[in-house]
Amino acid sequence: MVHRPRLIILDEPTVGVDPLLRLRMWQYLENCCKRYGQTVIITTHYIEEARSAANVAFMASGVILKQENPNQLLLHYNCHTLEEVFLYLCVNHNKNLKNRDKNANEITNNNMSDTSGGNERIIDGNIIEENFGLKYESNENNNNYKQNMIHKRDGINLKRIKTMIWKYFVLTMRRPLYLIVFYIMPLIALTSMKLSIGRKPHHIPVAYYNADPNAKLSQLFLDSIEPYY
Repeated sequence: MVHRPRLIILDEPTVGVDPLLRLRMWQYLENCCKRYGQTVIITTHYIEEARSAANVAFMASGVILKQENPNQLLLHYNCHTLEEVFLYLCVNHNKNLKNRDKNANEITNNNMSDTSGGNERIIDGNIIEENFGLKYESNENNNNYKQNMIHKRDGINLKRIKTMIWKYFVLTMRRPLYLIVFYIMPLIALTSMKLSIGRKPHHIPVAYYNADPNAKLSQLFLDSIEPYY
């Protein structure tokens, strides 16, 4: 918002906001559009607050039911509020879906009941009926197909592995902090541990006392460790 982008996308910015602050937010966004020529796209469940928008789109089940100017929608559907328009569109949408499903079921039932021109053929011991280009295989064949698909999913998918590797590579390139945290810092920690703990000690003063009359063996031992101290 500070650098005045040409496109602003807000996902339900007025959720949990009191009406006064909500009004101020909309006034500010309207001022951005009029004064700086910015485009603002907002998703909201408070339908009435979108009345001041230049264009609204009603969605239900991932489908855009209608997209038009709010005032034009109110005039077209002879409604007093945008909520009434939305409810009207949703009811019609559900009716259309039910009618479409009903027609599809009727067509399927007619095709299955009408056996004229149909024939049967046997493939690998399974009877397949062909009527009007529709194939109905036995349940046993369908179960075998499902089992094969399950086995394929359980196996190693090289494409999926390649995709995941490429995903994390792109993520690392976009965010250098990931490269530092997940790769560089562990290398620094391992190197520091190796240098501080894993090395053999050198140049450490050692004092010893030997009461044996013959110190030959002790001297041999000291000679063997002398290069390290």
